[in-house]
Amino acid sequence: LLMAYITQFENPNDLAKAYGFEGDSPRTGRGLIAAISAWKDNHDFMIAEGLTPVINAADMTKLLDYETELKTFLDNTKLEKLESREAYKAKAALFVADSKKLTILFKIAKLKWGEDDDRLGVIGFVPSSEVWTEGDPDEPEEPLIPWPGPAVFEVENIGGGTVELRPKLIEDMVDGTIERRIDPAAEWEMITGSIEIEDGKVIPHRDLNSPMGMMVEYKFTPLNAAMEKGLETVTSVMVE
Repeated sequence: LLMAYITQFENPNDLAKAYGFEGDSPRTGRGLIAAISAWKDNHDFMIAEGLTPVINAADMTKLLDYETELKTFLDNTKLEKLESREAYKAKAALFVADSKKLTILFKIAKLKWGEDDDRLGVIGFVPSSEVWTEGDPDEPEEPLIPWPGPAVFEVENIGGGTVELRPKLIEDMVDGTIERRIDPAAEWEMITGSIEIEDGKVIPHRDLNSPMGMMVEYKFTPLNAAMEKGLETVTSVMVE
C-alpha cells in the first residue's frame, strides 16, 4: 500500500529509502514497531516541510494504534514466558523433592513389611510379584559391569514431552542421580536425586516435562553404598 502511494510522488526512490523499503521487510514484532516509528518520523517531517505526506492522517493513526497494541502484546508475552519459566522451575524442584520423599517412604515400607506385601499397593507402590518385566524370566541375567564402570543408560522419547530413562544396574550400585540439559554450555538440571532398584534391576524413571522439539542431553551418575560417585554416562534424545 505504501509503495503504491510512493510511486505517485517525485523522486519515489528517495522516499522508498526514507521509509525503509530498500531492505527486507520486518519479520518480527520489534522490527515492525521500529518500521512504524520510522514511518511516523517521515510523516511528521513531510508535514513540517509543507509536503503532502505519503500516508494520510487516518491511516497513520491506525498504524500508531496497531503499534501500541503490538507493544502491549509483546510485553505481555514476555511476562507470560517469564512466569511460565519460573512456574516450571518451581514445579521441577517440587517434583525432585517429592521424589526423594517417596523413595524414602518406599524403602522404609519395604524394610517394615517386605517387598511383596499387599499394603505396598495401598500407599501407591507395586509389590515385587506384580512388577511386569520384559523378556523371558528364565533367561540368564547379563553379568554386571564391575564398579566403577559406566552404566548403560538408555533414553526413549515417549511423546508429548515425556522421556523414559532406563539406566542399567552395575556392580555395587545402590542408587543414582539423573540430570538433563538443553544447551551443552548450560548447567545440568536435576531430574531425580534417587532411583529405585528392584530384583537387581533399575525401575525406569520418566521425565514428564522435557522441552519438545529439542535435542536434550541426560546424564546418569551411579552411587555406591558409601554414596561415592561412579562413572557418569551421558546420552541424548530428540523430544517430540
